[in-house]
Amino acid sequence: MIKRGKNGQALVEMALVMPLLILVLLCGVVDFGFVLYRYISLQQLANEATSSAAEWQYRPGVAITGPMIEAWLTNTASHTLPACWTISEVQKIRATVKTVDTSDKQAKILVVGLVYDAPLYTPFFQAMFKKIAGKPGITLATKVAYQIPQNILRENGS
Repeated sequence: MIKRGKNGQALVEMALVMPLLILVLLCGVVDFGFVLYRYISLQQLANEATSSAAEWQYRPGVAITGPMIEAWLTNTASHTLPACWTISEVQKIRATVKTVDTSDKQAKILVVGLVYDAPLYTPFFQAMFKKIAGKPGITLATKVAYQIPQNILRENGS
């Protein structure tokens, strides 16, 4: 009687499963990279938008709103978009604006928040996120606070 080992069976099972595992891992790395790039780009857009909004805020009769920030984002003449962003994607960004006084009432802080639903590119992760979160993407959110210098507040009588 010859005793047969199961080494061949394990090798065949590994040969069948390993390509799928590697594919899922590589797709995860690609999707994570794109989401991270979009988050960093969203943060840069928020920095630029807040800086511009701080300049507008203290012009007489101007009150900054979320739709004003969204319009500024889609107007590419006022800034440059990151490389992989299109106008249709930028139009999906939602903006919020809040103005807060400092504790000593000597300055104002302008807070701009941006929210964007970043798409996932691989069907596996799209389906997974659709099951988990109800949408095939990841919601990215960032806030930027910009303190208006005291000399600008004094010049405009605020």
